[in-house]
Amino acid sequence: MTTAARMNLQRGIPEDRRFEHTTYTAESALDRLVLARVEARRLIIDKQNYDNMVAAAAEDIAKAAEKELDKLLKDFK
Repeated sequence: MTTAARMNLQRGIPEDRRFEHTTYTAESALDRLVLARVEARRLIIDKQNYDNMVAAAAEDIAKAAEKELDKLLKDFK
């Protein structure tokens, strides 16, 4: 992998094998290290996004449940 390819990989540019500087094939230990670090960073970001989505969904469900409960209590009185 060229130095430019390593830089593009770390910047998040998608792989496109038609171009030399976006072909991310590991050829050395440094290339494997860079690929592993980029993959780890992507996993951390994906986990964080998932946690944020779950928290937002839980908040929406709690609001809807509270609204429904208020409606039922008003009907009960």
